[in-house]
Amino acid sequence: MLEPFSALELSPEGAWKQVALQFRQGQEEEWTLYREGVPFEELGRGLVPLQVEACGICATDLARKNLPFRLPQVIGHEVLAKDSHGNRVVVEINASHRARGLDEDCPYCKAGDRGGLHRHCPERQVLGIDRLPGGFGPWILAPKNALFAVPETLPPDTAVLCEPFAAALHAVDSIPDKHGKRLAVLGLGRLGLLSIAALAARRRDSGEEFEIVGLGRRKRPMDLALELGADSVQQVEGEGENLGDGLFELVLDTTGSPKAFRTALRIASGQVHLKSTHGLPTAGLRNLTPLVVDELGVQPYRDTLPPEVHTVVWLAPGQPPSSWKQQCRVIRGEAPLSDLMAVLSLPGPDGVPGADLVVVDRSSNIDQAIRPIRGRELSLLRPGGSILLRKNEAEKSSLYRAVDDRGIRLGSSRCGNFEEALALLVGDPQLQFLGEILVDHHFFAGQLEEAFAAASSSACIKAVIRQQ
Repeated sequence: MLEPFSALELSPEGAWKQVALQFRQGQEEEWTLYREGVPFEELGRGLVPLQVEACGICATDLARKNLPFRLPQVIGHEVLAKDSHGNRVVVEINASHRARGLDEDCPYCKAGDRGGLHRHCPERQVLGIDRLPGGFGPWILAPKNALFAVPETLPPDTAVLCEPFAAALHAVDSIPDKHGKRLAVLGLGRLGLLSIAALAARRRDSGEEFEIVGLGRRKRPMDLALELGADSVQQVEGEGENLGDGLFELVLDTTGSPKAFRTALRIASGQVHLKSTHGLPTAGLRNLTPLVVDELGVQPYRDTLPPEVHTVVWLAPGQPPSSWKQQCRVIRGEAPLSDLMAVLSLPGPDGVPGADLVVVDRSSNIDQAIRPIRGRELSLLRPGGSILLRKNEAEKSSLYRAVDDRGIRLGSSRCGNFEEALALLVGDPQLQFLGEILVDHHFFAGQLEEAFAAASSSACIKAVIRQQ
């Protein structure tokens, strides 16, 4: 049992409140969070206490009250901490069975590193986001197999960037066929600049040739984008009226802005990759943030199926091609979508349930495919699945029109591989001092209101909370 500690927690209204907290461990090694002396959250086994050294503020933290997870909570997930021996570690945020070292019959956690499925474990808790108290407090409980040692040679302000850099690197690695293409990073905030650094690092690593263009509004971030490896930058005026249609083969949207997402769809000629989890309705969709959480895609409909497809849900009028039924399981959507969940609980070849593809002909069905049951974090699709849009000229949403008229493909990604990210931060001389370039505001843990105001302003690139 750890001694009680105090921390600022975020309320459902978005206010900060100082509370007394304590982590207590039971006889079965299970942990419980006590709040003001009363049991508040059962956190389970496979967790270890860590003393927080620093924690970065990101766009997800700024949008936390819009996300579908319980508040109040001590938030913050970009954590640099010390273990019981005083060694510095960073923490992968998904507390799955695998990350906790629990021998559970979970197909997501047994899938190994393939597709990062363990990060989608449906029973996971998420540090500083879903149940597990986060790094804006002095202590956290972290999954014991999700700790990564930080060499003393890596500066603290770079080490604390490991989580968002891993997410940026995962986005870069999720983008196929970059060679010879013109790639734009839309939004030169925290994540956008890290994405440019990740693109440039991968280009140095692989020798692959592609052009990196930073799209921003202010001179300082645009200068930083060039310093981090962008080949050129362009200023975005208004809602991007000065940027031509289809100007870039790929656009990586890191803005966290619904309006900017519509701009990304317009200026792309091939693919838009979305990183934003702001919880707001966007481009005619209610569930764009869950789409990113589940790392789903949206593509134009096609009659032929990739060979790896095993399950398709057909929610459109008409009949699926007869050849599909010979290749895979095809489920028609005449039943209420909530009833389809029982059918889709049947495991695929790797044990993970859900459809590989869902075919729709309207925007409302995109939302329903992503979250068919309101209030439950369940999808018709397995993580990494795609929604195919049938031609429908009556659909007016900007996403549907971009996909239907111009063949735009939407991809998304969430968390990344810490081991790979940390190896790059340590091994690439141009990345070791990334924190020195990007972290421009420091605050103490008692200054969260001031820190969040700064992090929300255009004057701040990256703010970090220190415990001491």
